[in-house]
Amino acid sequence: MTRVNMAGFGRYKRIRRLQEAEGYEAFSALDIEVSTRPLLLLNVYAGGAAPRRMVPLFYGMDKAVCPDYVRSFTEDGRFTAVFVLHEGEEFDACFPLRGGDMEAEEREDCAESLLHAALECAAMPKDLLCELFASQNLVVDRKARSVFVNCLLPPADASQSATCALGQRLSRILRRPWSATDAQIDFLDAAEAGAYASIAALYSAWRELLPVMREDRRGKGRLLEKAFRFLKRSWKRWRKRRKDARERRRRLRDEAI
Repeated sequence: MTRVNMAGFGRYKRIRRLQEAEGYEAFSALDIEVSTRPLLLLNVYAGGAAPRRMVPLFYGMDKAVCPDYVRSFTEDGRFTAVFVLHEGEEFDACFPLRGGDMEAEEREDCAESLLHAALECAAMPKDLLCELFASQNLVVDRKARSVFVNCLLPPADASQSATCALGQRLSRILRRPWSATDAQIDFLDAAEAGAYASIAALYSAWRELLPVMREDRRGKGRLLEKAFRFLKRSWKRWRKRRKDARERRRRLRDEAI
């Protein structure tokens, strides 16, 4: 990390560089004009193209659009957007692709907090929203069973929908254990595919799923039932893969003719 000096009309003391890309730098910083010295995130856009690209996306931005938004300003040809910065454990470290020591109840609480945070920011422009839910923007407070969203927002075009990005993060949080209900697997499949039209629709589907998951987990003496459910689901997926493979081979033969 690179330590730098005070900047931003003398108000912000930059602490360290968090991210760097063409026309963009992000810093953690302190507001020296506020007695509590809140920890902030500075998104700095420079070089002509980046400010022109990003300024319209922040037009009308306020706390109603994003609760963590603080202010924006220009200085020496640079455009800076300031947000609250949350600290915590890295998302990917807390939710590895395999394993992990977090219990199901903790995972459900973390999923709920992430979706609630997403709802609060749902009015942001889509090009910002997609980047907002990248794993490097998420930090975890395990004691509070919460996931917080930071706003490192490099200039980029949305490569996928916000709901698809959220779906990928939810899959890391909830996982797909063999004992999962069919409803949980279907929800994660749909979320990862971006099948939900909005964050509100995704959250609504989650709220319908949550009691189903909890009721299934409370069920005692149902190991055989869960095993049968898993085997049935595996069989259906195997049949679908075989069908898709046959269809691909048929298309290749037709194209070769």
